[in-house]
Parts: sequence; C-alpha cells; structure tokens
Amino acid sequence: MRKQSFFLLASPSLHSKAPRVKHVGRLAITLVLLIGTCMGDAQIDPMKRQLFQAGYNQPLEGKGPIAAYAYYFMNRPESIRTNITLRLAVAPVFLDGELGFKEALGPNTDLGLGLSGGGFADTRVEVRNGE
Repeated sequence: MRKQSFFLLASPSLHSKAPRVKHVGRLAITLVLLIGTCMGDAQIDPMKRQLFQAGYNQPLEGKGPIAAYAYYFMNRPESIRTNITLRLAVAPVFLDGELGFKEALGPNTDLGLGLSGGGFADTRVEVRNGE
C-alpha cells in the first residue's frame, strides 16, 4: 500500500496537469481583462456637480457604534483650462481629489492624476466584533 501511494504522488501525469490548468486559467483571465480594458469606454465626467451629504446609520437590532457621516463632492469641468476637470470628495478626516486632462494622450484618451488620503483612509477598522 505504501508503494502504491508513493507511485500516485510521484506520477508525472497527475502533477503535470495541475500547474498547466492553473497557468491556462490565469492566462485566460488576463486575456479577458486585457480585451475588456481595450474595448471599454470611459470619460471624464463632463457635468458640473456639487453635493453635500450628511447622515446617520442606526442598527435595526442591538447597539452599534456611532455611524454619522458627512462629505462634500464637487466636480468642476473646465476649472483651470477648457480641457482640465477638477473632482474633489472631502470628508472631515479624508480627501480624495483628481485632475482630469481631456484628450491628454491622444484624441480618444483622457488622463487622470489623483491624490487621496486622510486620518482613517485605509488604516483603521472602525467596527470590531460589533464594538
């Protein structure tokens, strides 16, 4: 019995198929993402927008942490020049901004440069075990 299990583990036909299947799967996913990226349409938001929102979330059952929030969102096309759009999302401890340059890399290619960060951006877990 021990020799048979060793033979099955050492069999090249069993081990050579698994990496090949993983490699083909990864290659297929990469190709689908690459083709989807090339065919996808996107653009800088051309509408002037301004929004202020504040709210409070309360759990339906039990006690939860304070869940108040507020933010300001602004999108200003043609803010500095006719081809530059400014987008900002500002919260009390967080800022997310982007400058969008229309047709910066060609007639159908826009470019966005973003900056974001703040006090609790991605470094704090605010709810642990319901507290």
